[in-house]
Amino acid sequence: MQVRNAIIKEASLVKQGGALIALVRLNYGDQEQNFGGFPLNGELADVFLSDLLTVVGVDSWDKLVGKAVRAEQDDAQVYRIGNIVSDVWLNPAKTVQILAARKAEQLALPTRLLERAYEPLRCVDGIDSVLLADIQMFLNSEPADA
Repeated sequence: MQVRNAIIKEASLVKQGGALIALVRLNYGDQEQNFGGFPLNGELADVFLSDLLTVVGVDSWDKLVGKAVRAEQDDAQVYRIGNIVSDVWLNPAKTVQILAARKAEQLALPTRLLERAYEPLRCVDGIDSVLLADIQMFLNSEPADA
């Protein structure tokens, strides 16, 4: 894994099957790579999109293209992207874990029920899509009446 400087070549945000899909195309000069591309719903969508804009240092989606960022990546995927000068990063796998833990605390669930959420999230772009769907359903659930 290495950290490389990149320029955002493209940024797309589309709705597919009831979820938003955010995809950022990074250009390293000698190659290109995607960041994102997984379904975003509810709180995860809010946090991911807001954090992406903050990390890049813009206030609007249409201002992403052309901005410089850092990418922690390997040949298979981008694990996180960071501000080009500040130590501010967006790590989707960590974001999912934090949101799941916060929701579990809100619902007063035993931590053992979330063990899958704390496994290393792995697949293309760093998040297992089945696990992500399970966590998003969990994040969107409401506490039962006491």
